[in-house]
Amino acid sequence: MNYFNFIKLHILLVTSNILIVTFCAPLSKDSEATILNFNNTNDGTGNYYFRFETSNGITREEKGTLVDVGLPNEHISVEGKYSYINEEGITETINYIADENGYTILTSLQQPKFAVTAINRVLSSAVVASLLGK
Repeated sequence: MNYFNFIKLHILLVTSNILIVTFCAPLSKDSEATILNFNNTNDGTGNYYFRFETSNGITREEKGTLVDVGLPNEHISVEGKYSYINEEGITETINYIADENGYTILTSLQQPKFAVTAINRVLSSAVVASLLGK
């Protein structure tokens, strides 16, 4: 085998290995998700409701209501929530509203700082340290 044929064979093997790895790689769970439930209602005047749930644990639900109909400040008031499963396998839920005052998240992924302060007031520092494994 001459050098030129050896190089062509080497390039062919490397290219085919790249293609095999690319096309045979397992798909992530999220890319295979399917819609389990879907509801959608819209009365055509600004009031609506929708909800969906997917096989990978994502849900979303939202309700919109037309407020102050016919007045200068007419708007749609929205209440909703969405959930997903985080990397640790825990379901996280976010509740929100959107109205004349803007978009507001009602819950957060993080514990509020006041909860930690309240626990520290109730428990002694030795108890907290033992719970933390110190």
